[in-house]
Amino acid sequence: MTEQAENNEAAEAPPQTITPGELDKITHYFAPCGRCGHFWVGYRVLAGEELQTAVQQTDDGWLRLAWRQGMRNLLLKSYGSRLDVDHLHFAGVCKECRRDFTFSREEEDASPRFMIRLLPV
Repeated sequence: MTEQAENNEAAEAPPQTITPGELDKITHYFAPCGRCGHFWVGYRVLAGEELQTAVQQTDDGWLRLAWRQGMRNLLLKSYGSRLDVDHLHFAGVCKECRRDFTFSREEEDASPRFMIRLLPV
């Protein structure tokens, strides 16, 4: 299969759905930290009804979150991290619990990808 065909197939694949029970478990992981709890509640508000498809849990302990309008402001208010729209990569850490998060884009016109560690290290 060519790379173009793989990209088209991935774009047509239905979004992964996370269950309400899994969302409650994620909330439980973020709740002990004031900054991360603030971020998670804010993200849930930004995602709204699409929350179950906006969150993907990876096997290596990270959450992949769909980039939403307003996330730059949410990152600033939650973590004090000013994310410039021109960044192709940004890595940060919560000052309270040391939870890692990353923002990346492969190219300037590509869709942003945001990941945050499920559990602090």
